[in-house]
Amino acid sequence: MGRVRARGLRPLVHSGPALSLCERGGKVALRNAADIKSVAERQPFRPFTIRLSNGTQYTFSEPRNFAAPKDYRVIFYFGDSNWVMLDLDTIVGIIQQ
Repeated sequence: MGRVRARGLRPLVHSGPALSLCERGGKVALRNAADIKSVAERQPFRPFTIRLSNGTQYTFSEPRNFAAPKDYRVIFYFGDSNWVMLDLDTIVGIIQQ
């Protein structure tokens, strides 16, 4: 996977290219919303980390940290006292724990 330039968060509507999914030693490069859904909805829940193009990482250590609409065009991270909306265009990888 080549270098990705850092970008800010995108608008709510996803219009960018699909992402790719390929597992390499616990790290996954994303291909599309279905790939994120498959990791987020695993039973039993297993923690995972989303890495953004700007280097920021969000660790979803429990199910209540994660939310998404049915189409998974965006995902939400819920911390102890904050939340962040993440557009698929900004996600460059996922690390499964």
